Amino acid sequence: MNKVLLPQTVKNLPTDSLRMFVVLAEMKSISATAQIISRSQPAVSLQLKKLEETLNCTLFRRNKSMFGLTRNGEVLLHYARQILDLNDRLIYELKQNPKQQSIRLGIPNDFIQQFWLDTLSSFNHQYPDIRFEIYEDLSINLISMLHHNQLDMALTLLPKKTGKYCIHAVEKQLFWVGQASLAERRPLPIISCFSGCSYRNNMEAALKKTAIPFKTVLTTNNFYTIYDAIERGLGIYALLTDKNLENYQHCTLPQLPELQPLYLGLHIKPVNLSETIKTLTDHLKISMQ
Repeated sequence: MNKVLLPQTVKNLPTDSLRMFVVLAEMKSISATAQIISRSQPAVSLQLKKLEETLNCTLFRRNKSMFGLTRNGEVLLHYARQILDLNDRLIYELKQNPKQQSIRLGIPNDFIQQFWLDTLSSFNHQYPDIRFEIYEDLSINLISMLHHNQLDMALTLLPKKTGKYCIHAVEKQLFWVGQASLAERRPLPIISCFSGCSYRNNMEAALKKTAIPFKTVLTTNNFYTIYDAIERGLGIYALLTDKNLENYQHCTLPQLPELQPLYLGLHIKPVNLSETIKTLTDHLKISMQ
């Protein structure tokens, strides 16, 4: 006969501690983890200490501000992801409405698809009944749509990381890209979006500050057209770091004036924070780093 384990003989692992652990394992930084899970750094450190005491083992190798998993940490990470996945699936299935739920997400039309498509694809495996409604527009227009309850959440690229409903922001650096020969032309031929685009404002401010004459050779809000125009040598533009530059490393132009960083922000009105949106928010925060 199998022995029944009584509650006092079993250690229970809180799911919030496991979530913290998974984020810390991915981010390898207390400060980044604290920002993502919206807790203070001392609170994260204390939560980690209690988790290690509960399991009676060391989960991370500390190296200054960086964290690497120990063998026990790797084992826990494997099971923690499964536990959290089952927990979230259970909560979702018990709370879901008969009608299919939709999430209205605003995305800057000047931001690459791969970032948010990868995130939504991963989220959809966990919540297959969620329908996404994607609205692409300039960041300033997305903010207006959120304020008028036309969106549930919005990602923006703006020169400031603050905002009434901004819950998370990450600094992103801009780089000039284009054919090298174009950088010496005067006036400098630039590609531009229509008024209101943070890229356009940033480029024009940098050129005016350094008294470099320029002319706009193409204006469009279609970023596929912009990418094609860069490749064909029509003009110069600015792109973010990360995956945006993978196909344009050969044509970065460091000789042009430095561009100011932009902030990738996640905006959500408190009234819109359902459990499902909270979970999607966690996915997006990690992807934004």
